[in-house]
Order: sequence, then C-alpha cells, then structure tokens
Amino acid sequence: MKLVYTLYIGNDEKPGMFCGYQSAEHLFDSLLLSSTVSSKHFEFCELYCNSKAARLLKEDGRPFCFSNIVVVHDELEQWLLPYNWAYAKILTYSLQTTPFVHLDYDAIICNGIPSQLLNKKFFFQQKENLQVHPFQYYISVYNEAKRLSNLPTAISSLPQFAMNMGIFGCTCNESLSIIKDYCKVAKSYVIQQQKLKSTELYFKKEQPMFFEQLFIGSILANTGLKQGIDFDTFLDKKGKNKFLPSYRFSHFMRGSKRNAIVIEAIKREIELLCLDKNC
Repeated sequence: MKLVYTLYIGNDEKPGMFCGYQSAEHLFDSLLLSSTVSSKHFEFCELYCNSKAARLLKEDGRPFCFSNIVVVHDELEQWLLPYNWAYAKILTYSLQTTPFVHLDYDAIICNGIPSQLLNKKFFFQQKENLQVHPFQYYISVYNEAKRLSNLPTAISSLPQFAMNMGIFGCTCNESLSIIKDYCKVAKSYVIQQQKLKSTELYFKKEQPMFFEQLFIGSILANTGLKQGIDFDTFLDKKGKNKFLPSYRFSHFMRGSKRNAIVIEAIKREIELLCLDKNC
C-alpha cells in the first residue's frame, strides 16, 4: 500500500499564510517531518500538488522522500476559491487506482497502520458526532446550504457522524469506486456553492470540513452501509488513540499550526533526524 499527500498552494494564498501556517518554511517543516517519519511504513510515498507547490518544494532544497511528485492540480487555480482548498484533497483521493493511505501534511504516523484498520474497507482519523460540541457547526452549515437550495441528492439528510480525514485509508477497489462518486458530488457542490452569497460568516469558513468530512459521512450512512461497506477509526469517540502504545499518531490541527511551541518542537525533531539544511 502507498502513502499519499496533497499540497495545493493557490496563487491567491494570503500573504504570510501558507495552508494554515504562517510561512512556507513552517509548512515545509511539517511536511518534511510527516513524510520522513510516516513513509517508513509504506512501499511508496507520493505527493499530488500544483506547479506552484512543486516549485516552492524544490526551492526549499531539503531531502523530501517522495517516490513521485504528481503535478495535477493546476487546473484548480482557474476556478477553485481559496476557502474551498479541501477539494484538492478529494481530487487526489479520486485519482488513486490502487489502495492507499492519505495523510495530511500536518499529521504523523509513527508506527504504521494497525491491522484492525487495514482489514476494513475504509478507515479515518475519527468520527465526529454532529450532536456534540464542537462539531455542531456542521449542522449550521448544512441548514444554511439547504436554505440556499445547494445540497446534492446524495446528501439529502444529515448523518450522525462526519469523518475527520487527517488520516484516511481506502483498502480495496470497492472503496475506490465510492471515492470517485464522492469526488463528483463534492465538485458539483463546490461549483454551485461558490456562486452563492450567504450572509453567514461561518458558511465560507467551515466549508472545507463540511464538504470533505460530512459528505463522506453522509455517503457512508446513506449508501455505504447498505452495501456492506465497513470502516473503523484511529481515535475513539473521546478523541483518544485506540491503539496505544503500539501505534502512535499526531495531528497539528487548526491553530496549533501557528503555535510557536509546536513549530519549535517540529524544528527540533527535524534537527534530530538530520534533515535540516545544515546537516
């Protein structure tokens, strides 16, 4: 099985902000550490990106361990608005023709994937219960999208769970087929959603999590379970790792990517692995 990453950096990336990080250096620090540590447990490690991301990666000059860099996201620059960046990940999922694990560049797998997860057709970082704080924002976005008549038929009702896809695995051809349909639904939704003018500030802010993580939860609830599609998660319902101490996993989510302590810890790990430019 191969490990896959997505790195999409739009031409209109906000000054001083790269994919949630405060600089390109911090972004590439995280990607370097994640790919170096995590790829040891896979046969291949591929990066799917756009030309700008590939150029910046080359300019960084450090020894990234990708077996292959696939420049495939350039066409997104023509129509994808910045706040819908998660569609680039979904497109990467849909382009896979063999089983894979996709890892966010701010996530790290330290000890490989537990066999319990590999025996399922899908696996995710965790389930996010829409009825529990802080995940109730999914319901607000869903209701606003429904009010604006912008929900695809496949998302006709709210599922109980959204799926956090910091770590995401497809282990069989049946899973890959569902992902291709999921990508079509997401693209259609994003194109229509970008034409809408919601007055709710949260509507744009939460879109990436909404159409990436809630859509797959809805598709599994409405279609996957009827087809016998089983899945499991790395974390339990309280957000705790179910597989400690044998398998360790980290994910620097949201504001932690801009936390000085986290950034310095990443830099120390890079130095210990002798991956920095001074080695």
